[in-house]
Amino acid sequence: MAAHNNLIVHLADAISAYLAGSLDEKLYMEPPEGYDGQGMVCRLLKSLYGLKQSARIWNHKLRGHLIANGYRQLHSDYGLYFNGVVLIAAYVDDMAIAGPKDLKDIKRAKQMLESEFDIKDLGECRQLLGMEVMQGPGVITIRQQGYIEATLREFGLEDCKPVSTPMEPGRKLVPATEQDPRCDREQYQRQTDVENDSHTARPSFCCWPSISI
Repeated sequence: MAAHNNLIVHLADAISAYLAGSLDEKLYMEPPEGYDGQGMVCRLLKSLYGLKQSARIWNHKLRGHLIANGYRQLHSDYGLYFNGVVLIAAYVDDMAIAGPKDLKDIKRAKQMLESEFDIKDLGECRQLLGMEVMQGPGVITIRQQGYIEATLREFGLEDCKPVSTPMEPGRKLVPATEQDPRCDREQYQRQTDVENDSHTARPSFCCWPSISI
């Protein structure tokens, strides 16, 4: 949407976001170590990291503040808010703010967020969720070159050559045994996790773990 409307994207991070919300229900916890409160319990008034409700409470707090300041929530994507000029995409405590390139509306959006939350201004979006972001007139390009290269080095595959198929034609597969040193479940799980992250920007990587099996 930002590229289609020729908008520029900035980033902001809500510091200690999960501590910003207040609890509606009554929750109690044991006194922390070092506090002399034998036979007593502490009632939580604010959300804490580790609570199951923390993410929902933070989302409710953020949504309420944005709506109170004239933003509307997109029904097809509840993490996206807009006010006709600025788009705010929220992902947990990270926010991408898209607006006109004169930056006036983006600055106002940041000031609106800072009035309620402790916000770190990250400036123009150059990296988002592990992906490198490059912005140009009417186009936004994402890539994961650094992440992919680091991962290939991790698995000793930095010198591998690209092929049109993920496995040599005609290779016969045989059942693995527990004694086979190539049968490393943790490594395979790590590789498939990386693959799931990588093919977001590079669909051609969706089969790359098979080259080392």
